[in-house]
Amino acid sequence: MKLRDLDFAALPRWPAAFNQVPKWAFEDPDVFDLELERVFRGPLWHPVAHDAELPKPGDYKTVTVGRTPLLVIRGDDGQVRAFHNACTHRSTKLAMAFRGHTGDIECPYHRWVFDTRGRLRACPGEAEYPPDFKRADYDLAQPRTAQYLGLQFVSLHPDPPPLLDWMG
Repeated sequence: MKLRDLDFAALPRWPAAFNQVPKWAFEDPDVFDLELERVFRGPLWHPVAHDAELPKPGDYKTVTVGRTPLLVIRGDDGQVRAFHNACTHRSTKLAMAFRGHTGDIECPYHRWVFDTRGRLRACPGEAEYPPDFKRADYDLAQPRTAQYLGLQFVSLHPDPPPLLDWMG
C-alpha cells in the first residue's frame, strides 16, 4: 500500500486531542501496510541492542523490526553485527531463542553452519553441489547497521542517512 493509494477521507475521524490514538489506527491493515513501508522499511534507524546485552563473543539476541526477524550477535572479533535471522539456503529461522550464546550459527533444517561474522563455513553434501557453488555467495544477509554510545541500530532501507545526521 502506497501513501498515495490510501483514502484518508474514508478513514474514521481522528480525535481532537493529538495524543489520543484511536483503536482503528492499530487495527486497519492499510495503515499497518503503510507503517511497514514508511517506518520499518523506510530510511529510518531502529535501536535493536545495547553492547551490555552482548558482553562476550557468541552472545546473541533476536529482534523483529516490522515483520523482519533479525539476529544480533557479537562476533568472535568483538564486533556486534546484525543479520537477517534466516538461512540463505531455504530461509529457515536460525535462532529461535530470544537470547543465547553460540560458537557457530547452525540452521536446524539442512545444517548449514555460519560463523559469528555471518560467513558460511560448512554445508553438508557440498560435494554434490554444482561446480559453480561458492560459499561466499551464501553468507548471511545483513541490514544496514550503525552504533552510537553502545546502542546498536539497524535500518532495512537500502540507503538510510548517516545515523548521526538522522539523530540530529
